This record gives sequence, structure tokens and C-alpha cells, in this order.
Amino acid sequence: MTYQTLVFERDAADAFATVTLNRPDKLNSLNGQLLDELEHAVRAASADDSIAALVLTGAGRAFSTGFDLNSEDFELDAEAWREDIRANCNRLLTIW
Repeated sequence: MTYQTLVFERDAADAFATVTLNRPDKLNSLNGQLLDELEHAVRAASADDSIAALVLTGAGRAFSTGFDLNSEDFELDAEAWREDIRANCNRLLTIW
């Protein structure tokens, strides 16, 4: 998969991978695309037996400021917004 909002690097020699949140202009705030990519990268690392550890970091001056409330992901009616938040929280628990 080609990532647009993060960088996924493997270091096979030392058995770890690094995931860098890469939206420094938005202080690496989380939107739907970044969460999709992050979930994919974590699942890929988990499935790779050559990776023993995963380092999560952020590009620029902030690791992450949380959810991007200005994202179009939040332009939903109340019920859809609740479902989206629930799904995103479940994603974060999967990653954790």
C-alpha cells in the first residue's frame, strides 16, 4: 500500500519498524485517511514475523494533537458522527 499521511519503514536487521505520522502542517492531527493508513501499517507490522517492535512517531514539532476537528470527516449529522467516532475509537484500540 502507498501511504500519503504516514511513512512506514522496516529495519529488518534490527527487527523493528517505524511509523511516522506525516501531516506536520496539521500537527499530525488524525483524520479518516490517516487512521485508515495507520491501521493498515500496524496490521502489516503485526503480520510480519521479522518485526519484533513498532515505533510510532510524528513528523515535525508535534507527535499528534488528536483528532482533526476541521476535517470533512466531521461534517456529519449527529448519528453518523457518533458512529464515526465509535469506529475511530475502535481503530485506536486495535492499534494500541
